[in-house]
Amino acid sequence: MQTGAITGYIDVAQLVLYAFWVFFAGLIYYLHRENKREGYPLESDRSAHITV
Repeated sequence: MQTGAITGYIDVAQLVLYAFWVFFAGLIYYLHRENKREGYPLESDRSAHITV
């Protein structure tokens, strides 16, 4: 085996690339999920005046 090879078919650079794609897909999923969050309500039950 050559330098950086984990097996005969997989090396460290390939694992790093796959880890990046998994991280990037997870980041896209997380940002998409956070985008759908409602956030702060614009109406309040306590008073009619809202201070933002």
